[in-house]
Amino acid sequence: MSLTYEFLVQWTPSTGDWNLYQFIDSDIAELHLVKSGNWQTVKSGHQLIPIGNYVIDREISSNQFRLWQVDIAQSDFLPSLITQGDLSAELDPSIEIIPLGNYLLLYKPDTGAYQCRRFDPFSNTLMLTADSPQNITGHWQTITNADLIPVAGYVVSRDRNDGQCRTWMFDGGNASDILPEPQIPGMQWTIDQSTKLCTMGDRIVGWDPDSRDITLWPVDPTLAHPGLPSKTITVWESALPADTVLFGLTPLVPLELPTGVQGGADGPGTIPWMRQRIKKVVYLMLENRSLDHMCGDLYTVDKVGKFIGSDKPFDGASNTNWNADKNGQRYYQTKFSVQSVDYPKGDPDHSYSGIIQQLFDGADPNAGHIPEMKGFVKSYGSRGKSPDEVMHYYDPSMLEPMSLLAKQYAVSDTWFCSLPGPTDPNRAFSLTGSSFSKTENFESGDTYISWPKFPRRPSVWDVLWAHGIKDWKLYYHATWGGLKYTNQLFLKGHIKEVDQETDHYNTDISEFISSAKAGTLPAFSFIEPAWLGNSSGMVPNSCHPPSDMAPGLKMVADIYNALRQGPDFDQTLLIITFDEHGGIYDHVPPPYTNNAYRNDTEGGFGFDLLGVRVPTVLISPWIENSTVFRSVQEGRQYDATSFLSTLLQWQGIPASNWWLGDRIRAAASFESVFQAKHLRKDIPLSVQAPELDPKQLDMPMNELHQLFITRIVYTLCTGILSPEEIEQEAQCICTLGSIRLATQALDKLEIRLNAVHSKN
Repeated sequence: MSLTYEFLVQWTPSTGDWNLYQFIDSDIAELHLVKSGNWQTVKSGHQLIPIGNYVIDREISSNQFRLWQVDIAQSDFLPSLITQGDLSAELDPSIEIIPLGNYLLLYKPDTGAYQCRRFDPFSNTLMLTADSPQNITGHWQTITNADLIPVAGYVVSRDRNDGQCRTWMFDGGNASDILPEPQIPGMQWTIDQSTKLCTMGDRIVGWDPDSRDITLWPVDPTLAHPGLPSKTITVWESALPADTVLFGLTPLVPLELPTGVQGGADGPGTIPWMRQRIKKVVYLMLENRSLDHMCGDLYTVDKVGKFIGSDKPFDGASNTNWNADKNGQRYYQTKFSVQSVDYPKGDPDHSYSGIIQQLFDGADPNAGHIPEMKGFVKSYGSRGKSPDEVMHYYDPSMLEPMSLLAKQYAVSDTWFCSLPGPTDPNRAFSLTGSSFSKTENFESGDTYISWPKFPRRPSVWDVLWAHGIKDWKLYYHATWGGLKYTNQLFLKGHIKEVDQETDHYNTDISEFISSAKAGTLPAFSFIEPAWLGNSSGMVPNSCHPPSDMAPGLKMVADIYNALRQGPDFDQTLLIITFDEHGGIYDHVPPPYTNNAYRNDTEGGFGFDLLGVRVPTVLISPWIENSTVFRSVQEGRQYDATSFLSTLLQWQGIPASNWWLGDRIRAAASFESVFQAKHLRKDIPLSVQAPELDPKQLDMPMNELHQLFITRIVYTLCTGILSPEEIEQEAQCICTLGSIRLATQALDKLEIRLNAVHSKN
């Protein structure tokens, strides 16, 4: 039996009477009556539209609306009026409002015309303004006179004439059609047009007021054919009133379940256990290091204290692992003998094609082959570098405090990056659940600047916002011209209030440190590393090769120490991970998995293969000492979307509400790591930060630096210089010999542009 926080409302508009049932998923399935009541002001002529933690009450004739917040614990489960207003300027009464996760679809059945707009519970129109470039307007030729049923990230269209059902996956970033082809296999039913339909969680519910039964069509988005066999259950003792309306509710799950509502397990290793103990989450994603490279020697001597999942030995580096160069010479995996953390000296290939070579060494990657991990040396050697550098791994003593924290708390040896590709697509997966159907870094220059001017898929912050959750911030290091990478690609233009108050939601790392020490951090903090140094002393600290990792390790120490000194450490989870392996050897083949959006493909790649293993360390006094964690959810793997899955569940948001694609629905979540029954006291009060080389800024630039220099130049110059002049400035700075020279040139450029701007 599965106990979920899902409800079905039976409402009689003519009288205002309602009954609220909890759905109990078992072999027979049942609805458990929780409470009953009567609405005096919500009666005939009103349409009730559930979305996330809210219900939109639309008076159809006048287009007036009220937005109610759901609270199952109250006698009336719609106790709080959030906002109200008039939708007449946005749509006429003939237009239907369909909730699509984080969006509202405005659909005109007689013509097939539609507009898709982001839902905003804090807006007096419930959505982004009509002129937002994030809106998608279209006209379906084949989806007319249809009932549109949203479920599990899909939209089912039932023809009102013959009951034929077709299903598409919803894509809020597809400007040409939000329901792109192909149709979803196994979800082409025929449902009699007299049967009324609604959604409850990941199920379509069908009913007829003349019957005592309902029929459920479950949907599992992790399956190749997500439509499961239907099930009919008897709910009522007699037929319902003729005007009965049913609708499902999947509101935020409260920390304490209301009276009359059943719940599942809540002991150690469960989401309820985690939610009771963790009140703040801090997320840091670094760059381009593999698990073998960073943690391969972590448990060669020391013993693992706690296994979660499989109890097989820690899967680290071994001197029996090897790769051969193009001449057949073998290079074995060995420990670095040097006393510095600036290897490899080159920037290994971490493009999609380069990684495919590393994984398959010439084999066909589209034939379902298990990667043999034999192409790393050939890949790196082709760049004219010493081939053995990518085969080496570090002694744990060289990587303090990272290795210390990994052994004091938890590390996974089964955590993979989300696809065989570079920074942008992997970071996109970690924050949006997909890479926007891209295998390479997103375009620089004008395309980067214009990125928010076109519809984009939603991010984790969109999901939080759509559920009324504002308690989060993004923290940055060095910026020029207001460039904020994560905000630019994954948030800007999505939420009006965030754009208007950008400095509140996007702020400096110094504020994070002071807030951590003061205990005033938001519930969710996202930290972006310094991509580039500046003349004020900031040095790149993302750990991206070729660079000294010391600045990144110092950042880890600074973050941990600030949290440890603050009053909230006992209820904080710090997550440290890497976006991808950066072309550095790891011996474990990545597994196959779900595509995020079923129509995504790039150069024959179906986004169904994870990337190479990366280090992921979880830090909390509710985690037992020396924990190694693996997935306890059969058939599910850890990748960057595991963070999304766990964070959203921790915030109480049901999976059926996410609408971030199928990959996140198939990812393993990591609540099982919280096994300590009592708050640990044997944890470091502080950790040592490595000393920094004063010549850090004199290091040569890598490809990531050049990528961000181009983006910075376009951010500074757009609207002041011509496109040709901007490109010339970017190319000139990218050819300079060191980070220091590049940052000095950027500073001078910014001063020069400010002078031009002030004259104008």
